[in-house]
Amino acid sequence: MSAKQERDEPDIRICVGFFRHHKTERLRRALGWEGVVALITLWCWARTNRHKGGLDGMSDEDIEIAADWTGAIGALVGALSKIRWMDGPEGNRSLHDWEEHQSYAFNADKRKAIARIGATALHKKTSARRMLAARSEHAEPLLPACPLPALSSRKEEGGSGLGAPPAAEVRTEPKPLTDAFFEMTPEQRVTNLARITAEREAEKARRASRTGSPRR
Repeated sequence: MSAKQERDEPDIRICVGFFRHHKTERLRRALGWEGVVALITLWCWARTNRHKGGLDGMSDEDIEIAADWTGAIGALVGALSKIRWMDGPEGNRSLHDWEEHQSYAFNADKRKAIARIGATALHKKTSARRMLAARSEHAEPLLPACPLPALSSRKEEGGSGLGAPPAAEVRTEPKPLTDAFFEMTPEQRVTNLARITAEREAEKARRASRTGSPRR
C-alpha cells in the first residue's frame, strides 16, 4: 500500500485502555470475545457508512449484520444497549459518545469541504499567475528599464543661453516581471503604476523647462 493510500484509508481511534475498561469487561462476560470483536467491527462499519455515529433507520438485525454478529439474534444489540455502548430505541439508535471519542471521523465532511476550498483557491491563484506571466511577455515593464539621462543646458556651460537638445534616451530590452509583481495586490499594482506615471510626467516637465525658448 502506498503512502497516499494509507493517508486516504479511513480509520477509527481506540484508547489503549479499551480492553481493560469496565464496559468492555462486562461485554466480554456477557457475549465473550466475539461480542467485543463485533463492537469494534460495528465501529469500523460506521466509520465508512455512518461517520456521524447515527444508526437511525436501521433495525436491530441490520445493526448486528453490520457488526458481523453470528450469535443469537438480538443478543448483541441488547447487550450493547444495556451496557451503554449504544443509545436510543430501535430504529433510532446511535453509537454512544461517538462525536467525543471519534471526533476525527465525525468531522470528516468538514475537512473535505475545507480541502475543496483550499484546492479551489490554489487553482485560481496558479491560473492568475500563469495569465499574468503570459501577458507580461508582450506588455511594457511597469518600472523604467534604466535611469533617465541627466540633462544639461548651454546656459549652465556659459553659452548663449539656448537650451541644449535632450540627450538620446538609452533603450534596453524590457525586464521581465519579477515575483514581487505577482505578489502585489491589484490595489498595490495600481498605486505603483500611478507613482511611476507621475514620475515620468514630472521628468517630462523638467525637460520642457530646460529646452524652452530663451527670454528676450
